[in-house]
Amino acid sequence: MAQAFGDTAPPDQAIPLEAITYLKPDDLAALKAQANNATVARMIGAHARVMLAEQNAPAVIATTGKYPEEEPTAQDFVNIYGSDEGPRRFDDFRITTGVAKAYSDMYPATNQAIHADLRDAEPAPGGSPEAVERYEVKAAAARLIMLARDADPAAYVSQLYRGDAPDWSKLETPEDFQAAVNWARAAQQQMGFRTVLSVPQEFSDRMGARYVDESVPPQQRIIELSEKFKALRNPEERFTFAWQMLPSALAGLRRNAAGKPSRRETAHGATAC
Repeated sequence: MAQAFGDTAPPDQAIPLEAITYLKPDDLAALKAQANNATVARMIGAHARVMLAEQNAPAVIATTGKYPEEEPTAQDFVNIYGSDEGPRRFDDFRITTGVAKAYSDMYPATNQAIHADLRDAEPAPGGSPEAVERYEVKAAAARLIMLARDADPAAYVSQLYRGDAPDWSKLETPEDFQAAVNWARAAQQQMGFRTVLSVPQEFSDRMGARYVDESVPPQQRIIELSEKFKALRNPEERFTFAWQMLPSALAGLRRNAAGKPSRRETAHGATAC
């Protein structure tokens, strides 16, 4: 095609309508095929962009506060999903990304600040649909924030204050452990968390699993755990640490029991011999 119009024209440059009359039949067919292929490619690209945004944008925005790509428009959704389903899916996308942005904005805020923000955003009776939607978006984000904080508060503050947080994988001495617990509990209290725990759940899971790990000598397991509890001078800290360890320790005990023959099976085997 570049030869037909001269080498100076870029390959993707729009071709004047009057020039088409001078094309040979084969060239005209090739031009139509090229246009159809370009249209298909654009449709595929638009479809992929919308689907990727639906899948990835909420998580990316919740984590970073923004989506690095161009967000699809309402018309993009209509082009892809049609006039019936397109608007519905766009509304879902818009609300979901709105919740994700509110989540990102609230992530570093204290519980008190979040509650105050919700009170300020609460619409008056008979408020506009837009005001009601803005409040519902914020309320949904606040619920997700509180669930995350209640589920693993020590990990939350460790992530939030990453530069100041202890490295829980490198606590070599009882003093290191005590300092890490003190920092985590103080940070949670400063944030006004409803639930305050001693350690991140990943750490307690690892300790609970190790305590019942039969590949480790029992005496070593007892010494390691005793050092941790001795470092926690506050009874509440000890209790919460033990409570956090319990699920993984019980799971380890069940795995140990599943891998051993029962007493009846052992007795039957001895009788058979």
